[in-house]
This record gives sequence, C-alpha cells and structure tokens, in this order.
Amino acid sequence: MDWRLKQWDVFIHWGVDHSMPEALQKRILLSNQISLLLAFLSLGLILLSRLEFQEYPISSPFIIEFIFYLSMPLLNRLGYQRMVLYLLALSMPVYNLGVALMAKYLHPEAVLVVQYFAPRLVILASVVLPLLLLDMRQRLDRWLGLGLPLLCLLSFDGLHWLLGVAPSQVGLRLEGYFIVTAFSVLGYLLFVLSLLALLNVNARYESKVRHLLQELRYSNRELKQSQYQLAEAYEELNASHASISEQKYDLEQRNQQIQRVSQALQRQKETLEEHSQILLLLARSPYVQGGQLAQALAEITRTSAVTMLCTRVSVWEYRNDAQVLEALDCYDTRINQHQSGDLLYLTDYPAFFNIVRQERIVTASDIAQNAHTYEMSEYFAQQQSRALLALSYFMNGLLRGVVIFENAEPRDWDAADVNFLVSIVETITVVYESQERQQALEQIRQQKEEIEAQRDELNRKQEKLLAAQRLIERQNTELIHYNSNLQEMVNTKAAELQAATKDLDTFIYRASHDLKSPLTSLEGLHHLATLELADSPIAREYLERIGQNTQKMHDLLQGLIEVMEIKSMQVERSKVDFKQLVRYQLNLLAQTETLEPLAIDVRACQPLIHTDKELLGAAMYSLIHNAIQYQKPSSPTHHPYLTIRLIDKPKDWLILVRDNGQGIDTAVAPYIFDMFYKATERSKGEGLGLYTAQNAIQKLCGSIHYAKNSLGETAFTIRLPK
Repeated sequence: MDWRLKQWDVFIHWGVDHSMPEALQKRILLSNQISLLLAFLSLGLILLSRLEFQEYPISSPFIIEFIFYLSMPLLNRLGYQRMVLYLLALSMPVYNLGVALMAKYLHPEAVLVVQYFAPRLVILASVVLPLLLLDMRQRLDRWLGLGLPLLCLLSFDGLHWLLGVAPSQVGLRLEGYFIVTAFSVLGYLLFVLSLLALLNVNARYESKVRHLLQELRYSNRELKQSQYQLAEAYEELNASHASISEQKYDLEQRNQQIQRVSQALQRQKETLEEHSQILLLLARSPYVQGGQLAQALAEITRTSAVTMLCTRVSVWEYRNDAQVLEALDCYDTRINQHQSGDLLYLTDYPAFFNIVRQERIVTASDIAQNAHTYEMSEYFAQQQSRALLALSYFMNGLLRGVVIFENAEPRDWDAADVNFLVSIVETITVVYESQERQQALEQIRQQKEEIEAQRDELNRKQEKLLAAQRLIERQNTELIHYNSNLQEMVNTKAAELQAATKDLDTFIYRASHDLKSPLTSLEGLHHLATLELADSPIAREYLERIGQNTQKMHDLLQGLIEVMEIKSMQVERSKVDFKQLVRYQLNLLAQTETLEPLAIDVRACQPLIHTDKELLGAAMYSLIHNAIQYQKPSSPTHHPYLTIRLIDKPKDWLILVRDNGQGIDTAVAPYIFDMFYKATERSKGEGLGLYTAQNAIQKLCGSIHYAKNSLGETAFTIRLPK
C-alpha cells in the first residue's frame, strides 16, 4: 500500500512548482484533488445511467464530464495551471445548465419535475469552486467566480422558454415555480452581497491586523535587544569570574606540567645515557669495525629490539634499481630468531616506497590507520605487528636501504625512539663503510699477490721469449732459404696443374663430341633392330635395355658438353626479361617432361635484370628440372607446387626457387652440387644438374645455396651481383 500512496501523492502534485507562491501551490493541489473526485463521481453516474436507463444519450454528458475532469491534472502537468483553475471554477454552472437544457430538449416526453430544481441547486452549490480555486481578492476573479453562476440562474427560465421546454410548454403544472426561481436568485444575490461585504471587512481588518503585527514585531525586537544586552552583561560577569578560575586552574596545570616535563627530561636523560652506552658498545663491536655485515646486522637488530622493547627489528636493502626491498636481517624477540630473504615490491606498496624516498622517516602508531602504511597492513599483520618506525639510509649519496622498528601493539613513537633509530642507521652506515674498506684492503692484497705472481711469471716468460727469439732467428734464416725454393716449386706445379686442367677439359669436350657421333649411329641401329625383331619378345627386351642405356649415355655426354661450354663461355651481360626466360625454360622442359599436376608460380619485382641470359637460363633449367623430377604424387592432402621469386636487393638480385617435393636429406645436402652425385636412387639423371647450375651461377660471380625452410620446402637461393 505504501507504493500506492506514493503514486497518489505524485499524481495529485502534478503541476505544483515550489517556486510558485504558496497560495497558488495550494490551489493547484486542490484542483487536482477536486478533478479526480469529480471524475470518479462522473464515472459513477455513467454506470448508474447505463444500469437504470440502458440508453446512451443519457450517459453521454457524464462521459464528456469524466474525460473533462480526468484531463485537468494532465493540463496542470503540461504547465496550464491558470487555465485549469478557471476551467474548474467556471465550468460547473455552465455545464449543468447546458446538460439540463439538452436533456429536456432531446426527450421532452420524459421530463420530470426534479429536472427544473436540481440544476439550480447544483449551480448554487458550484459557487463553492470559485471560492476554493480563485483569488477572491482579485477583481476579475470575483466577477467571474460570482457573476457567472448568477448569470446562469437568471438565464435558466429564459433559455428553457426559447427552446420550448418550459414547464408549461411540456405539460407540467408547477405552483409557485416562479416564486421558487425568484427566491433562489434573491438568495444567491444575498449570499454574494454578504460575501462581498465580508471580503471588504476582512480586507479592512487584515490591514489593521498587519499594522498591529508590525508594531508587535518592532516591540518584540526591542525587548529581545534589551534581553540580549542584559545577557551580555551577565555573561561578562560570569566570564570575569570564569577567567579568574581559569587563571587559577592554569597556574595549577602549569605547575603540574613543569613537574611532568622535569620528570620526562630526567627519564629522557637516563634513556639517552643508556642509548649512548649501547651505541658505544655497538661501535666497538669487532663485527662492526671488521665490516662483517651479516654478523654486525644480527647484533644490531638484536640489541635494538631489546633496547627499544620492540617485538621486531629489521634491516632492508634495495634491489633492482630501488624497485624491490630485500630483508638482510629480521630479529623477532618473541621467538628469539633471525630471519632474512623477505621481499617488498614497489608495485605492491607504492605509498610506503615514495614516503621513504622523500622524507626518510616514517612514524606509524597504527599501521592500518596511517596513510603511508595502510597498504602494508596485510604483510605486517602476518608478522603480528601493529606499529612501525622506519628510516632510510644512504651510502655515497645514494639510497641504500631502510631500517624498521616494529611493535605488536599500537605505539606512539617519541623523539628518543627517533634519535636512537638515527644512531642505529649511522652505525649500519659505518658497517657498510668498514665492509667496503675491508673489501678494498683485501682487493689490494690480492692485487699485490697477483702482481708479484705476474712479475715472476713475466720473468720466466721473458727468459723463454729470449730463447724462442734466438730459435726464431735460426728458423727464419732456414725459412727464407726454403721459401725461395718453395716458390719456384709452387709456380712449376701451378703451371703443370693449369695445363693438365686445360688438357682434361679439352679431352672431356672432344671425347664427348667424338662419342656423340657413334652413339647417334648406335641409336639408329637400335631403332632398325627394333623394327626388324619386333616379333621376338626376348630380342625386344634386350633392345629396350640397350635403348635405355644408350639414352643415359646420350644424356651424360650432353651434360658434359653443356658443363664444358659453360666453363669456356664468355660472360655477355644484357637486359634479360626474367619471367620470359623462365617461361622459355618451362617450354623446353614441357617437350620431354610432364609438368602437371605441378602448380608453377613465377613473380618478379622488376621485369628486367642485367645478366647473361644463357648462363642464367642453364641454371634455371637445372633447378626447375630438379623440382619436376622429385615432386611428390598429387593427392587430396598434397598439392605439388613450385614458386620462383625475383627480389631486388640494394647490392644484388635474389632468386628464390621453392617446391614441396620429396626434399633432400640433410646428411647428403653438402654433396648435392658435386659432379655425378645422386642424392636418391629415384634420380633419372647422371648427377650433373645442380653441378651445372652451380658452375653457371659462379660464372656470373654469384652464389647458390640450398636450405630446407620451416614449412618443409626445398629452397634454393641464388644471389647475382648487379
């Protein structure tokens, strides 16, 4: 039910703006309530008329009335508040007069006596709405609110007579009808005159009351001022008395404070003397003076914890460019044990790291409540610590680490605690300096021993060097003599080797040509013998073997001739269309080999390159023939392909030839460019293809290399200088 009441409250406040005068807000709120009340009343009349008369014309005015009153709050919400007030205040008499006339005019045969008196009573009662909704102090509101009902009463009988629905015209005999009408009009006039007189009297007395209220406020203001002056005087008297009491109390407090300060100074003096003795013992410690860091820190943390009555004292050192603090020694009095190795990270505790870098000293009576240490609450809760006092220490002007005093319960750290911590930090600095001094002395001693050892070694080496120098002088004399003879031998052997190589190349070239002619004759005889002995299966088998061997011999001789021609060829560079050159080699191979199903893709970043067309063509022929010969059979999971790319580099041309064939075993890869070398038993050639390609590329002052890439492809890389 609460939410329904809230919805009702929101609904009846439609159009109410708190910036309006309070009287206007009340009238708008009242207009919403009256509209809803009249709308529900109209709804009841609609239901009653439908049940009693079963005729639509009787209920139609009530439907219009229901819609009219239900729309008034919506108009208020849309900002037409003034219009709504006038409509509600003035529409009732006019509407009732119109309904009475329409009902009699449409159904004169069903007119009742009450229909001539009830509308008058409603018009008389409707005068209440202007009194509630209009400002009767305004002349226009008075005339409209009181004059319109009077006009409706006066015109009631005249309009009935004009429409032919007067009582006598519809057959009704009403005794005293006009007397009742006159009395209703006179009564309304008397009511209006009384109301106007009351409003005038009210306005006159309201002015007097306003004047009296103003005088009363002025008198009240003077009385309050007198009371305020009297209260001030009384307060001054009380203040004087309180001041005397306070001065007396202050004197007593100051005496007590002086006594407490004296006692505190005495305790502080005793504490400082105790601290001085402890610090003096620490300074004289052999661990501190000897720079023995681990032992010195253990002694310092244990002594500090006992002296300061702390539950835990720890010394930390920065690591990784001050991004991490590592615990060098942590002493816990509760378990009488030293620990080390804990790590604090800048990313986890940025506030603590920043305050330590900036202010050096951090005092936290309660870690969880301090702005700089609250983020470390979880870590110190694991250590069962509630308060801490921290101070950073420096070495050679650089931040080196932090010393932390911890307590199990909240603790207010005083100046003596801070001074002792400062002294402990200075003692730790002395330990570091002693350690560095001892390390420096040890380094000097080691360097001195090394220098002496190096000097002895140098003397021994110098003696050996003198002996070796004498030996070298003798050997140099012998070497000079031997070199003169060796140079002559090398020149002679080189000339002999060059002549032998030239003779060998000439022999191979001539032998290949000489053997090619009888081999051609042998092929012709083989062909004739095949035709003559076609009917003999045994003879045909032998002839096929002879033909195969003859073809191998022919291919071998042709390969040797090509190799010799490449070696003896003079390089003639020109502009070569790379893609056209590759297509030409593919056409040559298509005459003897089956290219399908090998997918061949040739791309060049530049259409023309400057090189020898014949030599580059021989190399490309050999590489493409090699890819065709060793391709894997096509299958749904394997699609053979060959890609050839020409890439422009700043100093050379890069040619990449890749295929996804059988590949080359890494064990035999170093030998694939050797003459007559066959990498697999599947090879149909004589082992001259890659040898020919290498000779052609080397003739062009380039290089060719084989590698198996990450995709498992067989990849040959050719580099040709520009």
